[in-house]
Amino acid sequence: MDERQADLLTIRQVAGRLGLSPLSVRRRISSGELPAIRLGDSDSAPLRVAREDLDAYVAEHRTATNQETPALSNPN
Repeated sequence: MDERQADLLTIRQVAGRLGLSPLSVRRRISSGELPAIRLGDSDSAPLRVAREDLDAYVAEHRTATNQETPALSNPN
């Protein structure tokens, strides 16, 4: 396996890293939320996600969950 292929992840690998099902990953790809590469001309050709695209996706979605939540004010 050459270096370029090592930087392409399968749907299952992406699902495992994100803690999602493969179907959820496919939905994100179909919606354009997560870029993917089709390895062939057929619609049934396997999909791969570039490691850098996955890293960017994670970084973009991490900000919303890692921010500190403001303290709730006491209404009394």
